[in-house]
Amino acid sequence: MKWLRTTASAAALGIASAGLVGLASAPAVAKGGIDFKVAAHRTVRAGHAIAIHARGDDDAATYTKVCIQERTDKRGSWHTLKCGRMAVLAKADVKVTPRHRGTVLAFRAVLFGADSRNDKHPVELRTSPVRTVRVR
Repeated sequence: MKWLRTTASAAALGIASAGLVGLASAPAVAKGGIDFKVAAHRTVRAGHAIAIHARGDDDAATYTKVCIQERTDKRGSWHTLKCGRMAVLAKADVKVTPRHRGTVLAFRAVLFGADSRNDKHPVELRTSPVRTVRVR
């Protein structure tokens, strides 16, 4: 019976060791994300302000900055409304007041990363889902 306990213990130790080796060789995944909020429903009246908030971070970069972008009528190019400062936790806030009825405004946030605060060419890390607002 003693050999049975020793064999079972050795088998359990081998299985546990194999599991640890498997965990150690798993690829590293950078964690982070963008919290993006457009404080308006799907429609807004012309002349009423839309508050937009973006926060973001990513483990792949020491410093990050987030920019809020806008485009009109789904065909135009993206235009940057505001960028936050290069920081460990990036944030940006802006208010937009649409003036023309019948347009569809699309907003998104883009997170950039760099290894220093003074980096002039940060790398785009992630983009938030697009939020659309119809102006009536």
